[in-house]
Amino acid sequence: MSIKITSFALTLTCIATLLGACATTQPPAATETAAEAELVSTAEPASPEPEVETEYGNFTEEQLYQAIISELGAQRGVVDEAGDSYFDLALETRDLGIIRRAVQFASANNDMNAMLQLGLLWSEIDPTDSQPHLMLSFQFLETGNYQQALSHMARVIELGGEIDFSALAARTGQLDPRTRAVLIDNLRQLTREFSDQQSIRLTLVQLLAQNGEYQEALLEFQLLIQLVDLSPRLVMLKAQILQSAGDADQAIRVMRSGVREFEDDKNLRLGYSQLLIQNEQYEAAQAQFAALMELDPQDWETLFSMALLDMELENYDRAIERFTQLARIDQRADEARYYLGYIHEQREEFDAAIAAYREV
Repeated sequence: MSIKITSFALTLTCIATLLGACATTQPPAATETAAEAELVSTAEPASPEPEVETEYGNFTEEQLYQAIISELGAQRGVVDEAGDSYFDLALETRDLGIIRRAVQFASANNDMNAMLQLGLLWSEIDPTDSQPHLMLSFQFLETGNYQQALSHMARVIELGGEIDFSALAARTGQLDPRTRAVLIDNLRQLTREFSDQQSIRLTLVQLLAQNGEYQEALLEFQLLIQLVDLSPRLVMLKAQILQSAGDADQAIRVMRSGVREFEDDKNLRLGYSQLLIQNEQYEAAQAQFAALMELDPQDWETLFSMALLDMELENYDRAIERFTQLARIDQRADEARYYLGYIHEQREEFDAAIAAYREV
């Protein structure tokens, strides 16, 4: 990834940021009278004034030079070296401006180790800023350190920031139950500390379901919908929990009710169709696919699903019509021709089957 930098403007910005005051004391302009001039001429030669040392604010001349060279190097595309240089400067100066710039370079270079170290340094120097904790939480999530991630996520909330805890649930599906149980305990504690944070309780519901604790998940779900309005996402979550718990009929009822309430939501209706197929209610699923096609007549993926269902139900004439349409408009064309061949073969229409197979 490259970082776009306007040479003169950014270099000047860098200097202005790094150099709080680069000032030299200038001698005042002299105004001499004739008498003063005569006095000076008869006086002994004055010793030369000492050189005034240039001040570079809180930075040494070498540090300032290193920052400017790094910026110019980044302008030429040498982002790795610029990132390394700024990382060293951040550790050396412990200056927030330098640290933030080093974070930008570390992010551009996808240097996770640098991001972690810089985030910890940033949070140490400015413990009231939620931003480093937000950054650290996602870095720890990426490295699988979920306990540390959760700790920094909570810190973001404490400092008045905002964060979606469901990012945690998206990564914990493959955890062993014991490790996930520890996270569940911590999330329960956070729901007591931050009772108005809906994403914490949503994440708790998701982790309970991942751990197979379906009844507990449903109880927490009931508490969740007291905080938020029902949404298509929550409808699908509840149905998934019920299906996983072995209550397919109730899952279907929840989805049916949800589709009636959010009738224009395509994802919800698609999820309902898939749930019906999962429970071998193919005719009902076909009706939901038809409703999806009414919402979007050019939804070719849904048309392909309808053709597959027709084939499964041995509605071969309708399946041939739909697969032929897909092949004609070059949507899933090879698969459509293959299934056309298969259908013709099932109907012992061997010449038509061979012709379809040859077009695959």
